[in-house]
Amino acid sequence: MNYKYLSSKLTFFFKFVLPITFLLFLLFFIIGALTFFPEEHSSLYIAFVSFLTICLLLLAPHFFLKKIYYNETYIYVDNYKKVTNLKFEQYNGINSYLIYFYKLSYLDDKNKSKSIIFLPHISEKVYALMGTPKSIKEFKDKIQKKEHITKQK
Repeated sequence: MNYKYLSSKLTFFFKFVLPITFLLFLLFFIIGALTFFPEEHSSLYIAFVSFLTICLLLLAPHFFLKKIYYNETYIYVDNYKKVTNLKFEQYNGINSYLIYFYKLSYLDDKNKSKSIIFLPHISEKVYALMGTPKSIKEFKDKIQKKEHITKQK
């Protein structure tokens, strides 16, 4: 089958490698600073560690990223442990979320609204700047065509 990706193919990097690397850097810096910093510079140390901790908290959405791709029949949501198949009828919408993330909303089997955070292709996001990436526009067009066909039946 031919799949089209909504999310970046670098999702694994942004979900695991980047936050874990930053966390290890933060822990290494804290341990190194506690060991080697003179006591007279402790206020500088506290300010810098606070800044790094805030930056780590800003990486929190990265832990919830999922890989999203689709074909003619289903939308696939891959969490690297489990792949969920969604029918196009379950799709509820895609919205921008926190500057460069996107949120796909859908209805689950119990008719409850749920959402998935994903990161679109980086090159498309940079190219579109504040606009909608090309892959998301194509996906929305595909959804509209499917809805139009089902209304005609």
